[in-house]
Amino acid sequence: MISIVIVIGITYVIYYLTDPIYKILGRRGSLIITRVFAILVAAIGVQYIVNGLESLLNN
Repeated sequence: MISIVIVIGITYVIYYLTDPIYKILGRRGSLIITRVFAILVAAIGVQYIVNGLESLLNN
């Protein structure tokens, strides 16, 4: 429960500070960060698939 509240709080702060963050990063910086996080999320997804297949094949 505490972790959910923490994540919601962090998300709120990030949404609240979107304009100042965008002014600091600019368009190019925002695109770079978006792509980096997209690769990170894709890597996590691939890891979940690999772990699932590994446990399926080991049984």
